[in-house]
Amino acid sequence: MIPEYDGIIVAVSMESTDEEQASILLAVQRTLRGDAHAFSVIVQDYSGPLYSLARNCGRSLEDAEEDVQEIFLKVYRALSRFDLSRQFKPWVFQIAMNHLKSARRRRLRRLSRVEMVNTDHQVLEEVASDNSQPPDHLALERMADEDVMRALDSLPRKWRDAFVLRQMQGLSGKEAAQILEAPEETVRTHLFRARQELQKLMRSRGWS
Repeated sequence: MIPEYDGIIVAVSMESTDEEQASILLAVQRTLRGDAHAFSVIVQDYSGPLYSLARNCGRSLEDAEEDVQEIFLKVYRALSRFDLSRQFKPWVFQIAMNHLKSARRRRLRRLSRVEMVNTDHQVLEEVASDNSQPPDHLALERMADEDVMRALDSLPRKWRDAFVLRQMQGLSGKEAAQILEAPEETVRTHLFRARQELQKLMRSRGWS
């Protein structure tokens, strides 16, 4: 039996979500009526999540900041087409994911195998030049981050997107399904396969 306080927590969480949605919808309506400051509410609420999404999709610090600005510009331009009966967050993330997919395709066209190997060597040289034994935590974290991003890049796109949205962004199955335009069961399957493949890839790179 589920304890009663769990139900209270869920109810409060749902109420909070409804309040956030109402606040965002009001900002959308005010923006469409020409209020120049109303869009700043949307920017304030979504800057952090969108920046995190971009970083989780393998974008650099500088690229992620630029991505966020471009995503907000696309959101602003598409705002008049937003259906007010829908949830706003999945709609924004869908625009963001489309932008990041395009950015990733451009990056992969520019990125050669030689550049990837050079990056590996650079990281290893930095660790080797460190006098501490074992390598410091920052160097290890950087190596792990690089390996995770490469492992993510090697996954089928549908698996990677499901993993990023559910595991790294913490979206619900329903929200991820709306963004990816796929049934929730399909998203769960893609997430499961992504986890399995990532575990296998990270073990092959020496990470337990």
